[in-house]
Amino acid sequence: MILPVCNEDKRIRRIIEYYKDIAPMLVIDNYSKDGTEAIVNEYDIPLIKKENNGTTQTPEWVKDVFALISTDYVLFISASEFIPMTMMEKFDEVAREKEFGMVDNVVVSYTCGENIPLWGGRFKLFDRRIQRFFNKEELDYDAIHIHAPFKIKDPKRCLKLKNSKLYNTIHLRDSDIYSLTTKHLNYSFVEARQIISANRNCSILRLLFLLMKEIVRALQVPIRQWHGVTMREVWARIFMHVTIYWMVWELKNNKTLKYSEYRNEKLWEALTNKSE
Repeated sequence: MILPVCNEDKRIRRIIEYYKDIAPMLVIDNYSKDGTEAIVNEYDIPLIKKENNGTTQTPEWVKDVFALISTDYVLFISASEFIPMTMMEKFDEVAREKEFGMVDNVVVSYTCGENIPLWGGRFKLFDRRIQRFFNKEELDYDAIHIHAPFKIKDPKRCLKLKNSKLYNTIHLRDSDIYSLTTKHLNYSFVEARQIISANRNCSILRLLFLLMKEIVRALQVPIRQWHGVTMREVWARIFMHVTIYWMVWELKNNKTLKYSEYRNEKLWEALTNKSE
């Protein structure tokens, strides 16, 4: 089991207590500045420090971490996710029988302890699904992209579990405006670079489509849940999409901070020459 963490001293103890007797655990710490490392050390669990840019869902990060693991099957656990024991038993069964290379299951999100249906929709037309359990030799590393599902080389070897309390992961999101803005800014940084490297399109039309998608999501929320927490979540998603658009624009047109620094340096030289 791999547990990525960054400043998780308020949640990591409950995570370790819940999972510690199931399988060996490796903590990957993104240089936490709180008491995370000290708590992990209390349990004598191995901890490795490895930096990421706000998300672990990059090919480089996954390859580096999987190289540290000797087992065929790997489970990502999270400080913000609860996996029921019935699901853990299913993972164990898959690993023993080796019939599948990945497990895909439904995730249900709770924000501030409340199930606000921004993911999947009130009418349950689509379930939000995640992948946390893999045979690391079968994972398609080239397909790893932030906000995209993990894939394996042979899709037929993916076990897709039905929506069931026995097999659903529960996502418990802690957030305020500072943490949301910081998180989505980090996501934007990574995704903009992935878009550039993959030579993907990020036009103003695509941005407008994504913004409309967020508005439609919000309209599916019941009236009783139209409150500050819901609107804050919608705003944070809109902020992320807009930021990604401008980051891609900057990178494609070489209008990053270096451009500004260069232009102002030239302007400074011109101003000082005039004053002389």
